[in-house]
Amino acid sequence: MKSIFTLVAFKLSWLCVVFGAVWSMEWLGLLAVSAFTAYEVLVRERRALALPAIVVGLLGYAVDNVYVLTGLMQFSDPGVAYAPYWMALLWVNFALIVEHGLSWLNERRLLAAGLGAVGGPMAYLAGVKLGLIVLVAPFALVIAVIALTWAIAMPLLLYFLGSDRRDREAHPLAGS
Repeated sequence: MKSIFTLVAFKLSWLCVVFGAVWSMEWLGLLAVSAFTAYEVLVRERRALALPAIVVGLLGYAVDNVYVLTGLMQFSDPGVAYAPYWMALLWVNFALIVEHGLSWLNERRLLAAGLGAVGGPMAYLAGVKLGLIVLVAPFALVIAVIALTWAIAMPLLLYFLGSDRRDREAHPLAGS
């Protein structure tokens, strides 16, 4: 039952962030991701996930800012020269589900890279369709850069956030 709740909470948090931004109610996403994080870290007692999720949020936010600063895209407010904070929330939200919802990819890094190469651009294209992101550079270039980014990021995220890594660190002799 906790697994189903986690998957539903992830999706609802994502929707709150995205539609909160669409409706100029960004606080909705902040509230939803904060509640989801509190549930995962405190209720499910996954305290070891708190810092890595924040790190992923900051690194993902940096990636989004590289996209903006290199002229690949801009966000709905053309007067702002950086990614909005709610993009970091999407990365934190994703980090909370990687270990749980994508653990089956831990031993399938090539598949993870392929799924990242497809899923990453699809998420950004959803932002384009909702009017939150404007592609500035040619479409094919933006999609190629995002696909490459996510093809690299997915296996790294699985390793960084994966339960198999934490298990090895907690029990270093278990794998030998």
